[in-house]
Amino acid sequence: MTRVPFADTATNGVLAQFGIPREVLTYITYPTHFDSRQAQAALEEYQAVLKVAPNRFNALYGAASAAETAGNATLANQFFQKLTEIAVGEERPELVAARRKVAAIAQVAQ
Repeated sequence: MTRVPFADTATNGVLAQFGIPREVLTYITYPTHFDSRQAQAALEEYQAVLKVAPNRFNALYGAASAAETAGNATLANQFFQKLTEIAVGEERPELVAARRKVAAIAQVAQ
């Protein structure tokens, strides 16, 4: 990447003002690679847990999140729906998120 003197001076000034090392900039545009195989593998692990403990809160939420990340919105919604059914009245952040997602899917379906 070509450096522009004015931009370089301004960047250095801001970094110095906040005490941020210049090396941090390499991570701002750090190339990321998402591999949905990891989400799929996690989903399979959560599903294995759910065979033994079908109403386990963390496994349901994990399976729903993994399915969503893997691109399987239908399966994710099923897990989120089940989570909202078994955890009635509990207001954990995961449950609030699950209720929000189920409501959004229901609204789109109408």
